[in-house]
Amino acid sequence: MTGVDRFGLAVGAALAAPLAALLAAVLGGGLLGPAPLAGAAVALLAGVSAGSLRPAAAVAVGGSELRGGLVAVPLAGVVLAVALDLAGVVPGAGAAGWALLPTAAFGAVAAVAAGNAHSRAERDDPRLEWVAAPPPTVRRRRRLALAGAGLAVVVLALGGSLVDGAFGPLAGVGVALVAAGIRAGRYRRFTAHESGLGTRAGAGYARTLVPWERFDGYRLTDDAVLVERSAPWLPPVRCDRADLDTDAVTAVLAASTGGGRD
Repeated sequence: MTGVDRFGLAVGAALAAPLAALLAAVLGGGLLGPAPLAGAAVALLAGVSAGSLRPAAAVAVGGSELRGGLVAVPLAGVVLAVALDLAGVVPGAGAAGWALLPTAAFGAVAAVAAGNAHSRAERDDPRLEWVAAPPPTVRRRRRLALAGAGLAVVVLALGGSLVDGAFGPLAGVGVALVAAGIRAGRYRRFTAHESGLGTRAGAGYARTLVPWERFDGYRLTDDAVLVERSAPWLPPVRCDRADLDTDAVTAVLAASTGGGRD
């Protein structure tokens, strides 16, 4: 199965979950009723067909800075639905909102598949490769922040579920944050191509390739090389100087991003 096929399948699955929940709510009979199952099957087939017939869609999404919206948008929908339910504005909206959690999960799969498709389509011969992690202080901060937030969400979910069942599924979000905290700050393999900077998380499956025009130079600190992003809302790429040949890496970055910054 190619990256484009995975993209189409993941998009279809992301659409199938809320569609099945909607049909079950409107027509009754539960998620395993004929109408919800048929709707889910149609969504899956539509996604796979679209991914196969228009492979450029996966490449375009994978190269977009808005790729994270495949996860962020359904998660925002969950938060909004639960908030409206708890505030009494739309009673019962929380249960419907939680149906978007599978959409966010499959959206994450689609985002990874799209990134891989774009990387395969755009990468060229490597100029330099290195393996590095963020500096130790950054790794610790990320892990503590994500794991701490995850544990707080789990406690909130367990306590809130005693009052309102709408809080229950929130525990899954907390567990996901704890897992992300455990994995934060891993070593990544960086590849400088003529077309952009490629990354791969350790021996993981996910790859990205960011064009050089989306970077705005680099900076050196006592413990890190920071590759600055052009978009102000995106954090820089941080590489621990202890993990790499600083002179070789900065020479490539200077030639590719327009030079260093103070």
